[in-house]
Amino acid sequence: MSLPDFLVFGAANCASSFLHRNLNEHPDIYMISGEPREACYFEDYEYSKYSFDIIIKAFENIDDNKVLGFKRPTYINRPQSAPRIKKHLPDIKLIAVLRNPMERAVTSYFHHMQENFSRLRK
Repeated sequence: MSLPDFLVFGAANCASSFLHRNLNEHPDIYMISGEPREACYFEDYEYSKYSFDIIIKAFENIDDNKVLGFKRPTYINRPQSAPRIKKHLPDIKLIAVLRNPMERAVTSYFHHMQENFSRLRK
């Protein structure tokens, strides 16, 4: 059974997806890819619905020599997530991705504007 070695978390619009892509390009690192790319198991709506096996299955059949990781930026603002992560993955390393709040707010604004405009065009 392979368990993840690290978890990337942080606030939205802090470049966690950028970090995910770059880590995944490293030959000795495996990050969960595809859907779901982000492991949301430790949040309320997923935690009671599934068993921890959903995390274990995400890392099945991966080379034992690889460092395993996943990301979920929203764990930073979900207080219930920290004790659940500690319970299931007590030795996991944490990588926090943070950003200047004003820069993050501007990026978030433009991101949401782009999303709303693209939805209106469909």
